[in-house]
Amino acid sequence: KIVKEGQLVMRVRNLRAAAALIPGRSFRARRTYYNNEENGLLHVPKGQAQNMQAEMFTDPNMAMDMMKKNLSMIIPQTLTFA
Repeated sequence: KIVKEGQLVMRVRNLRAAAALIPGRSFRARRTYYNNEENGLLHVPKGQAQNMQAEMFTDPNMAMDMMKKNLSMIIPQTLTFA
């Protein structure tokens, strides 16, 4: 799922970069395909976005992983500046 989302973001980025090179009608059609609020590929329902954030704070394993990552970055920095 993460790979598909990354590929989708790259396709949208390429579309935006080539906006001046393709006809305006084609660009608008592709933009609508990605951004359509009913069934667009980039559209995330509002309830689903809120649930992901709420889930992050209720799951203790996610909080522990965040703390581990923070500590793994802080310790090397303190050793290099000591």
